[in-house]
Amino acid sequence: MNRQLPESDLLDRITSLPLFFTVSQVCTSLGCHETNRIVAAVSGGGDSVAMALLVAPYAKARAIEFMLAYFDHETDPARNAREWALVQGLAHQLGAGAVRGRKSDYKSVAGFGPEDRWRNKRYAFLKDQAGPAGMVITAHTMDDNAESFLLAAVRGGSGAALSSIRTSRMDGIARPFLGIRRVELRTFLSLLGVQWISDPTNRDLAKTRAFLRHRVLPHLAERFGNAAVAGLSRSADLIGEWEDLIQQLSQDALKVTFAEKGHGKLILDLVRLGEYHAAVQRRVLRLVLERLYGAHRIPLTLHIDRLLRFITEEGTRLSLPQGLQAERTAQSRLSLGPFSPRATPDFLCPMAIPGVTWIEKIGEGIRASVLWTPRNVSPLMPVGSDCAVLDAEQLTGPLLVRNRNPGDRFSPVGFGQGRVRLKKYLRDHGIPFADRWKCPVVLEKQTDRIVWIPGIARADIALVGPTTRKMLLLCRIVLRT
Repeated sequence: MNRQLPESDLLDRITSLPLFFTVSQVCTSLGCHETNRIVAAVSGGGDSVAMALLVAPYAKARAIEFMLAYFDHETDPARNAREWALVQGLAHQLGAGAVRGRKSDYKSVAGFGPEDRWRNKRYAFLKDQAGPAGMVITAHTMDDNAESFLLAAVRGGSGAALSSIRTSRMDGIARPFLGIRRVELRTFLSLLGVQWISDPTNRDLAKTRAFLRHRVLPHLAERFGNAAVAGLSRSADLIGEWEDLIQQLSQDALKVTFAEKGHGKLILDLVRLGEYHAAVQRRVLRLVLERLYGAHRIPLTLHIDRLLRFITEEGTRLSLPQGLQAERTAQSRLSLGPFSPRATPDFLCPMAIPGVTWIEKIGEGIRASVLWTPRNVSPLMPVGSDCAVLDAEQLTGPLLVRNRNPGDRFSPVGFGQGRVRLKKYLRDHGIPFADRWKCPVVLEKQTDRIVWIPGIARADIALVGPTTRKMLLLCRIVLRT
């Protein structure tokens, strides 16, 4: 702060400003007056510093314990130290408590992506400080609401993503500044002569939110006036109302379409589900997947689209992330739940060389042909992963074909990092969980070395070169039904 006013003088100046009365009314409407502790999330930035100044006299007048909570993301030690020092000084001047949390103290808190993990850790810390009877307040503004709306729109977000930032949550988090512009808070701080610390990442135009804030919104304001931000925020508010309606309708629809539960799976009646609007169907599927995934953070929109196509096209099975599977059962039922590898039949077949080895259980076969290369003629190499050419004289004993086993490892051609787990290789190359157990694997019987995964990868074994004389050509055959 530029000026170190006594606490009483500072609070008197704040309470004389019109903005304080606006904030007080919003805080009361959110139930802040009924709590015994208010924890303000203060980063040292302008919005959160203004929030602390405006809410402190509100809490003091009602004998509510007021605390400033700073969460250290441990990204820039020097800047983090300056921010914490500012928060401590502000707390001292307001006669409030101050507490610091660290990212390293919340290692077990997960999330989908870095930003989501940081947010979850921060909120976990804030709720720890508030306790079961306290309330957490954050400094989200109308500008944040507009930015979030635009961000969700360009990402093709659903109604839940497009809807406004909620002023209050069921877990005791309130946001009393959503009706206030950021520029109003900066004007308020200037009147008091208060400084703050700007986060440099907020100016990094490589970040989408910063680009929207400093490039897109100013152009919209230039074209449509200052009402542009208010209009975007209002649109988010209206979508939030529709979102609440869809959520309630979908909760009711889920009760009607839910058929039964068994063996960790949820079963829906597709006939009853089809009686609802597509928006309700989509939300019912989201509710089911959220229940099945639990704490796992999965981007559900894409997979809900896949589920809807699966239902419309009357597919039989569909693999989903984290080992879930959708399966159409008798009587137009949709079963959603964990995929059990035990349900996949094992197979083990000796390779017919030359000849065709059929694997009836997965509807595939492998044709093996022996070729001799004339001297001084380079062998022709097949294109694609459905065929492989091996130097037959470098192989040890006969070949087998079987499904993947736990612990399988192999050395992919060109990988250059030694042997890798076949499970991880298949996952990294987009093979659905349910299909990984039935991938055919060609290997040497005597050494158990994997030489080829048909349709996927060739191992760095028995490679054909200039000295190769006898070749083994293997080609994958897929049965058409």
